[in-house]
Amino acid sequence: MEKETLLEADLAFQQALYKYFINNYRNKFSQIADIIKSDDTKEAYRLVHSIKGNAAQIGKNNLKQAAYNIECILKDGKNTVTDEQLKYLEDELNIALNEIELIINKEQ
Repeated sequence: MEKETLLEADLAFQQALYKYFINNYRNKFSQIADIIKSDDTKEAYRLVHSIKGNAAQIGKNNLKQAAYNIECILKDGKNTVTDEQLKYLEDELNIALNEIELIINKEQ
């Protein structure tokens, strides 16, 4: 495969990851916060674990770290997540979503 074709395929894959992230996480924070506050640690762990992995795939390291911090707390089934940690996750998620939307809009 030629370099140009590979580059186009890489860009198309990156676009697909971005769109997946936006579609799955645009309105997800309130659900995560509600689940954490309801003490459903298993479901909360699953959600922040997913955010962490997806953030890593798209290079959003601050979001990955925010999710990891909460994931570590929930890992043992204990919920001592603070409001500050939730706010950090919310802020980083919003930053990532806004940055991705700017990229997608610029490329269209």
